[in-house]
Amino acid sequence: MPAKPTAPLHPALGPVADLAVLVAGPFAVYRAGRPVPRHDVGSRKARTLLALLAVQSRRVVAVDRIAAVLWGERPPSRCEANVSTLVSRLRAVLGSGVITGDRTGYRLGESVRVDLDVADALIANAESALVAGGRARALADRALALLDTGGVLVDEPDAA
Repeated sequence: MPAKPTAPLHPALGPVADLAVLVAGPFAVYRAGRPVPRHDVGSRKARTLLALLAVQSRRVVAVDRIAAVLWGERPPSRCEANVSTLVSRLRAVLGSGVITGDRTGYRLGESVRVDLDVADALIANAESALVAGGRARALADRALALLDTGGVLVDEPDAA
């Protein structure tokens, strides 16, 4: 019997990838269209690391930068090892492809959808449709629905 198609996790996000990270509004992680409970994602530092990688739009984030975000001016003596451990735990919970990189830097895996990236693509498509005389409104409305949440990472006090 074929698997049922997965429903979108957000009307504006479209079809669900295996894993999606939402940072506009409350931080959330979805797997196959279902929310992953916060405690299953990991510790506060693990969630902060995942959010940091999500907002970096697939750019590699150096371990020094990650350590500065996670520990501020008081990083542990073995911060590379601690970051590596957090990455390993996130991979164990969310899948090996969620984060790529090594002890010098990490980025979100290509298969992970991020709401900000989807909104950016929708806005670019809306701009192209507008220039071509097409229907840009529906695309712009979908982007707005993703971003109209009252802020970014609103439930993460360290993100302020």
